[in-house]
Amino acid sequence: MGTRAIDEGLRAGRPALRLGWVGWFAAVAITGVVIASLVFVTRPSTTTTVERERVTPLYTQQEQAVMQLVAQGLIPAATLEGEPYRTKQLINQGLIPAETLLARAVQPLYCPDELATIAAVAAGELSPEVLDEEPFRTKQLITLGLIPRAAADPC
Repeated sequence: MGTRAIDEGLRAGRPALRLGWVGWFAAVAITGVVIASLVFVTRPSTTTTVERERVTPLYTQQEQAVMQLVAQGLIPAATLEGEPYRTKQLINQGLIPAETLLARAVQPLYCPDELATIAAVAAGELSPEVLDEEPFRTKQLITLGLIPRAAADPC
């Protein structure tokens, strides 16, 4: 019966299928989805200039050495919850812009000889107990944000 109606419609010059308002609405919706998809696929990159220009690593060698000591279990993991690790973690997560670091440049907490000691512990040349003594204990408390930075002895 359905094919007979189609055949009669074709002979009479009428379209066989008639789109009602639902059909037209579906056609417009599909067209809108296709256009939106094309706009999304062909839009320009949203990478900012800062992301393109940054060639220096986010973490310093000192911070990387401290993270290695934490990974080895030689110093507490809570060390990474303080600054500058907290801010850099937020940058890595995209929660704050990288320009945040430019606004608050801070002098290094550890002196060169202390950095050499940390490197020697990381390399296994010194005992990890060395890091439980001063000035490392005070500087760990500063890193955790438990005491002010002014409590550290200047280099």
